[in-house]
Amino acid sequence: VRAEPSVSMHVRLARIGARAAARLCSRRQLSAARRASSTAACSVVAAAVAVAAGTTVAACAFDESPRDAYGGITVIVRETDDFEAALTASLDRWRRDGVRGVWLEVPAALVKYLPSILDRGFRLRGGDATHVLCCAWLPGGESPLPPGPTHQVGVGAVVTDRAGRLLLVQEAVGPAQGRWKLPTGLCEANEDVGTAAAREVREETGLDVRPAEV
Repeated sequence: VRAEPSVSMHVRLARIGARAAARLCSRRQLSAARRASSTAACSVVAAAVAVAAGTTVAACAFDESPRDAYGGITVIVRETDDFEAALTASLDRWRRDGVRGVWLEVPAALVKYLPSILDRGFRLRGGDATHVLCCAWLPGGESPLPPGPTHQVGVGAVVTDRAGRLLLVQEAVGPAQGRWKLPTGLCEANEDVGTAAAREVREETGLDVRPAEV
């Protein structure tokens, strides 16, 4: 492994060069040599700072949440000049810091990054019209992270009046078109079953009902 010279070494070499020039040059030449030496040293320091800054940017190129109780973080991807390098640097840092699970939210406008994300061990978890969700288990081995949703929850409402009559609706479209049935539909994300049933009744009949029991 070849070690790169440090900033202080470059500065010392520049100063040695200036002292050597003092023995060989006139006073005017010496003044010019010192200015050149100072400029070279500053250039070396500036280059080193730029490299360090570039490394920091690559390792912090995403919006990260605080670590949760299970040692995981949620990360929102954003546009970056070198996405692959930024993700690789971030994964290295997360592993060093002991992060366990990473939930990566990829905005719909940045799905071009998905091939690189999947190549680095992430797997698809789900998403919606606004983003795709990927996850990775950094400690290795079998992942305990739950799989993505694979089904939807359907609801049906049994609505009666004081006379004991049952509310039915006639299906307007689909394979059951023309048939009479209970008001039915699908739960929305994070929606309570009873709330979903009441919503479907309201959407299909215009009636406001209150769930009595599930």
